Amino acid sequence: MDSSNYRCPRCNSDNISSSPLVYKRGHIINGAYDHSTDLAREVAPPEKPQEPGAGCIAWFVYISVFLCALPIVVWIIGLLFFDKPLQEVVPAVLNFGQALLGPLFLLLLVRLGHHREVRKYNEKMQVWQEKYDSWTKQYICMRCGNIFIRE
Repeated sequence: MDSSNYRCPRCNSDNISSSPLVYKRGHIINGAYDHSTDLAREVAPPEKPQEPGAGCIAWFVYISVFLCALPIVVWIIGLLFFDKPLQEVVPAVLNFGQALLGPLFLLLLVRLGHHREVRKYNEKMQVWQEKYDSWTKQYICMRCGNIFIRE
């Protein structure tokens, strides 16, 4: 192997280390305690993007359960509090079901919004993966501090 490959391109020093190794040596996680040296922060890996929150999915579930239970609740309320025969209450509940088309459209919008967030996250993850792969090939010169990718 050519030993010039293992030298800093700026100062020609052979005192180089890989960025992941320097980061690992200078980054300590012990329970809730998280500490990094200045050098470890300088060569830290790229920050991973946040996964899309479960908020959209949770709202989708809550609204779906509410919309499914609503006609039954209306039917029970109609039976308990109104002196109408069952034949009059059932069509009213069915007509009320037609009014649910607006909220169902809202559910569709929530779902499409979540789909958009997932797509954005996947794009960010692809960019992050490229940066991370590049980071794993980085070296730092311990003499001059030059960060470079060894050829």
